[in-house]
Amino acid sequence: MKTLVYGMQSSGASYITWRLSQDPNTISVLDLCCHAAPTSLHDESENYDVIMKCVANTMHSFDEIVETFQPDVKILVTRNMDDIVKSLEQKSYRNDAGTIPQKIEVFENVVKKYGPYFDKVIAYEDIVKEPFEPTRSVEEIVEFNSTNSEWCRNNYRVMWGIGGIHA
Repeated sequence: MKTLVYGMQSSGASYITWRLSQDPNTISVLDLCCHAAPTSLHDESENYDVIMKCVANTMHSFDEIVETFQPDVKILVTRNMDDIVKSLEQKSYRNDAGTIPQKIEVFENVVKKYGPYFDKVIAYEDIVKEPFEPTRSVEEIVEFNSTNSEWCRNNYRVMWGIGGIHA
């Protein structure tokens, strides 16, 4: 099964992806870089479940992401937009693949157009209230990905990474 987690930068989507990636036989792209072209991970998904987190940006449309990755499940991550903006303003990547206002516009348009097509909507503010005892560390996910996915092995820290997870 292929799961797409979609949100804004600084929305907590990487953290939520990590929480969803606790099965030890799951390839999990915790953070597809906003400049990276979407990938299907087709060969990997024949053997493992795959979870990929993508963010709103001006380089790659939601349609392109879905068409390329072909997810079975689509999850939308929301967070208070003021908190996202405050967080992004402090980040060096704040204007990568679009300015903050441009990325907000992309995100809002995706929510408006595709909101009903998401299988689940997760609010960051709700999920962080729930206790979480990970059985799989971020490092274990990176190691599993690198061992079982040629794309992940070749593109770690170039096309994907761990995002802003504060484990």
